[in-house]
Amino acid sequence: MPAHWTNTKVIGRLLGLVVIAGAIVTSLVAFYDTDRQPRTDDASVRATLSRSRRKWADAWSKLPVKDNAFVKKGDLLFEIDPRDYQYALKQALSDQNNLEQTDYRYAKKNCGREQRR
Repeated sequence: MPAHWTNTKVIGRLLGLVVIAGAIVTSLVAFYDTDRQPRTDDASVRATLSRSRRKWADAWSKLPVKDNAFVKKGDLLFEIDPRDYQYALKQALSDQNNLEQTDYRYAKKNCGREQRR
């Protein structure tokens, strides 16, 4: 075997190792980047629409995202109309107040009965 063939074998093996190491490093970098910042060009959402829930059509007071728009972490996607929840909170506070008043009146009325026994 000529001497230059031995050098060629060593250079070929080193070059092969460098190519394999480069492929491994490139794969790891791509995996890390995709895991940290996932993205796709073919994103789609499937949803079953129901016409029986007409109330939710007016539930959003703001919908700043447009079709096919890019969004970032922390971007406002939609804002829910707070009126229904404000009404429910007022109703719950009113019910609580009524219960507290009823309990107070009941306790005041029955306070004397317990002491008489």
